[in-house]
Amino acid sequence: MRSRTHFSVDIFVKKSLVALILFVAAMAVAVNSANAQKVVGTFKTGENPVGIAVDSATDLIFVANFGLGNGNTVSVIDRVTFELVETIRVDQGPGGVVINPDTRLVYVSNTGLDVSNTGVASGKTVSVIDGLSLEVLETITVGNGPAGIAVNIAKNFVYVANTFSGTINAIDAATNEVVEQMAVGSAPVEVRVNPLTGFVYVTNSRMGIGKGTLSVIPDTEGRRNKDITVNVGSGPGGLGINPLTEKAYVANFRGDNVNVIDLARNHRVIKTIPVGKQPGEIGVNTVTNRIFVANSGNNSVSLIDGEIDEVVDTVNVGARPAGIAVDLKNNMVYVTNVESNSVTVIKDEAPVVGGEPGANPTPTPIRELTELAVDPTTSEGWRGRARTAFVFALDQDKKPLPGVNIAATASGADATVTPASGITDASGLATFNYKFSRRSSDGLINFTAENLSVSIRQN
Repeated sequence: MRSRTHFSVDIFVKKSLVALILFVAAMAVAVNSANAQKVVGTFKTGENPVGIAVDSATDLIFVANFGLGNGNTVSVIDRVTFELVETIRVDQGPGGVVINPDTRLVYVSNTGLDVSNTGVASGKTVSVIDGLSLEVLETITVGNGPAGIAVNIAKNFVYVANTFSGTINAIDAATNEVVEQMAVGSAPVEVRVNPLTGFVYVTNSRMGIGKGTLSVIPDTEGRRNKDITVNVGSGPGGLGINPLTEKAYVANFRGDNVNVIDLARNHRVIKTIPVGKQPGEIGVNTVTNRIFVANSGNNSVSLIDGEIDEVVDTVNVGARPAGIAVDLKNNMVYVTNVESNSVTVIKDEAPVVGGEPGANPTPTPIRELTELAVDPTTSEGWRGRARTAFVFALDQDKKPLPGVNIAATASGADATVTPASGITDASGLATFNYKFSRRSSDGLINFTAENLSVSIRQN
């Protein structure tokens, strides 16, 4: 295991692990909006549900139950019927959940529960669950107090933020081994990966004492650049990334606001959005460009319009909302309610254009394919290395366009690409596997749709 030192601040120890896990928000800004979202259902879970993830392909929802009684489990829920499919026992205090859609594996961070109230987290593991058989395959030892967890699909890596170690671990999901440990700031809470760049982002909460930071860890195929530290508000916890608009959203638990960070221009804070008291977990719908923030103080979820970066709506949910999962395929948002032992289901409905409710809306323009874009981290291929290409279809407003058929062809250098074609999903993404088997100057893989094309060349 390699160990590296990054920009960091002193770690402050505070006695409430549960308060850390419930790094969530209370909305204080009421607005009259024509974009009202609709609560379409609620279902029960185990005790004190926190983390949540949805697998749109299998129609299963995975909920991490943090509590002691009917906790230390993962509830598996049928997305269509809201019925309990299975209860999976994991280690103590499961908090974060993430799914790798390529492998159908589910990863759960077991934060541990401080029953002695000494301020020391007992959890040091990540559970690996088969998303099809619903069995625990392996338990991986990580740092102290693992909380936020994220997956890099292209690399098949899993990243976990260890709150009481001040580190993040990188797990090679092919071997389930920790291959790297990286020091970040004080009391890291959440971790996210930008799928287009491979950059890893970590919120460092400092346990809510003073201003916090966001660690930015570049990842360029093993060639590391110097890490970046971004100063944010007080007690940062929740974190959301929209790779299509190149923005990050950081919820500041003590600052009662959300920082908007420009990922394309030196990772600087470009706006601070006042929300409610103690904003927490964040979910991003890249299809609608809307950002959802869980608000624990008044049991609501606030909605930010990513076009203008302002709060435009508020939805009432259960008691102490914590985790948020966004289903891009079905435009649904799932919110765990810690004290209600339930999940609220919200339909992310399209906004009314052209005035107040009841007014004649402006006709929605026909969406046309105007651009194909390939993940820049795979825009060049290396001989002998099997890789994954992420090809995006975008409309005239640079929004993801689902349902586009993209044809894939390879020429030169014994190049191969599978499948031969792919249809973009709700996030405008089609995924292909490719490989250049020998060195050649004419190695080329083309992806075409209608009259547009984008290519990967051999390096």
